[in-house]
Amino acid sequence: MLESINLDPRDQDCEFCLEFQSKPGHTIWDLKEEITVPSLQGDLNRIFHRVNDAVIFPSLGPVVSGHALISPIHHHTSVLGLPGELFQDVAELLKQVSGIYSAIFGNFPLLFEHGEPVGRNLDSPNCIDHAHIHVVPEPVDLIGQIEKEYPHIASMPFTAVQGAYGKGYSMVIDEGEVAHLFDTTGAPRQYLRRVYASLVGRPENGSWTSNINLDDTFRDYLYLKKKFEDFLSLPNR
Repeated sequence: MLESINLDPRDQDCEFCLEFQSKPGHTIWDLKEEITVPSLQGDLNRIFHRVNDAVIFPSLGPVVSGHALISPIHHHTSVLGLPGELFQDVAELLKQVSGIYSAIFGNFPLLFEHGEPVGRNLDSPNCIDHAHIHVVPEPVDLIGQIEKEYPHIASMPFTAVQGAYGKGYSMVIDEGEVAHLFDTTGAPRQYLRRVYASLVGRPENGSWTSNINLDDTFRDYLYLKKKFEDFLSLPNR
């Protein structure tokens, strides 16, 4: 459990806020009896690394092994809408994660977000309206596929995207840490992860809600936690 966070009343049903506070009502809490591996039972915390108020944890229903999410611990609905210091925490964590994933998996990870500044917008493809960036270790040409379907808004260094767009968007961050923003208004829920799942040949994993296996999630947690600890302990890293 993280240190106490004062939740806004409207966020009492947020999956991530409830999980970060170890409160009942989130998916892992509801399904905890399905964890069958004894060493994985008990602590339901899946955060394996953090930078101040930004954290990373394995995805529920991952598309591929190593699929993780970067998120602020406080409730905001999009990365572009994060306030100053919290955005800097996410940016620093993203930089660290990109470097460590490159060392672990041998290539720069693919990073993407469904962003919805106002939250709970049914025309937006985000599913959980607590800001989070997907991190997946198998890169594909996600940008090329999106460009075939939705208009490109802008491209800029990720460190410059804060407040850059006030409507719903989808964002892909490339190896040069350039953020590419697209207007995906009207796209289906979980649009980017569904496209990604198709491109890596795992279309059946496109929806996290139909692909949950807590044993696999916490195995990923233990694996990534150890890899991050080993990497961060290296001298002259």
